[in-house]
Amino acid sequence: MESTKIAEFKLYKDQVIQALSTVSFAGKAVVGLIINRKEENAVMGIMFNNVANLGESAQFDLAAAYPIFNEDLLCRNYLVSKWPVFYIACTPGFINSVNALPAIGGDALDMAFWSIKDGDKQKSEAVIFGEHRAYAKSIIEHSDMKIGQDGEVCREVDNKVLVDIETFKHYG
Repeated sequence: MESTKIAEFKLYKDQVIQALSTVSFAGKAVVGLIINRKEENAVMGIMFNNVANLGESAQFDLAAAYPIFNEDLLCRNYLVSKWPVFYIACTPGFINSVNALPAIGGDALDMAFWSIKDGDKQKSEAVIFGEHRAYAKSIIEHSDMKIGQDGEVCREVDNKVLVDIETFKHYG
């Protein structure tokens, strides 16, 4: 098993709850980067994203996004040069667990993201820590998908592009 820590943050508890709640309609969300093209693709923050196609058409029926910019993070550390597709749970139960965590210093939580390769299975692991190392953890397997050569998300069985990676980058 290969486990790669991709980022770690300290942020306000209210920010985490608001971000997860905003994108909670599908039970899981993608976390992407906010990129500044004018400054050589500098990372400006993270964006919690969700889209759901509820019908048979190609149109998306629901979409939501919640940005958290670097200046709004109490601490940040991006640990990889190429951001992978990353999922986090946003079910009501997970949001309630995060909300129940005792805040660090009265109003903050620590959050860390890992990308895990377990044989042919790919997983996203998010751990949100409160005071006394209390935590809520989200592990989401996305083994039926793979990352193509250009960063797009493809279905494993037929290489059909499901999501162009640009969809989850936000440019300032």
